[in-house]
Amino acid sequence: MSMATSGIVESFPTGALVPKAETGVLNFLQKYPEYDGKDVTIAIFDSGVDPRATGLETLVDGKTIKVIERYDCSGCGDVDMKKKVTPDENGTLKGLSGTTLTLSPELLALNTDTDKAVRVGLKCFGDLVPSKVRDNIVAQAKLKHWDKPHKIATANASRKISEFESQNTGEAPKLPWDKKIIKENLDFELEMLNSYEKVYNDVKTSYDCVLFPTANGWLTLIDTTEQGNLERALRIGEYSKTSDLHKAIGCLGDAKSVYVIDLSAILGTSVS
Repeated sequence: MSMATSGIVESFPTGALVPKAETGVLNFLQKYPEYDGKDVTIAIFDSGVDPRATGLETLVDGKTIKVIERYDCSGCGDVDMKKKVTPDENGTLKGLSGTTLTLSPELLALNTDTDKAVRVGLKCFGDLVPSKVRDNIVAQAKLKHWDKPHKIATANASRKISEFESQNTGEAPKLPWDKKIIKENLDFELEMLNSYEKVYNDVKTSYDCVLFPTANGWLTLIDTTEQGNLERALRIGEYSKTSDLHKAIGCLGDAKSVYVIDLSAILGTSVS
């Protein structure tokens, strides 16, 4: 049975998602057909407007970007970028995490700062990816960096306890005081290792950020690879310059603070 004969609509009726008839929009357009919103700029305050939503991407011409600017007014995602540093002749500098960062000749050429200085900061890892992706990354890091050494340490602690008990038979309360201290230390070591496994949390919480002006506005580099090679870093420009619907930055106070928008948000929208 084909979709046509089964009565299933092949294309989803996206136009029906907006209640134009119920809100009186259709009657209004019939009465004032020339009122199409041309040359009108609207400011929307909302917890999450997705410019990729149907009806918000472009104007009726299908080319002009409809959302011309985006601001994060909450302040919760702001990154302190007050510190300025100047890369050496090889393009290297120290990030706030202590990692040595390297700017390629291409990136150095993009910097229009008169002193060729850049701003540095730290961006919270949790702000850059959705929660499920973040959990997967943490789980992979745990498997790679934690599980093996932790299991080895736990096995060694258990082995030491077994060896001690085989060499010191009898009940623990009857052991000499010095042996009791050794036994307690061994037991506490194993208990500590087991408790660490239960409360494991990824130590890595932030990525180095580098910010500098270019001919096309401010550019932010986020070292998500943690290798220090900024040529491979995540590049994000200002939304007003790039109109990137997936990721963008905004600068505050002469670029002393920067915020990243719409990298991890899973947004819907109630505004059209």
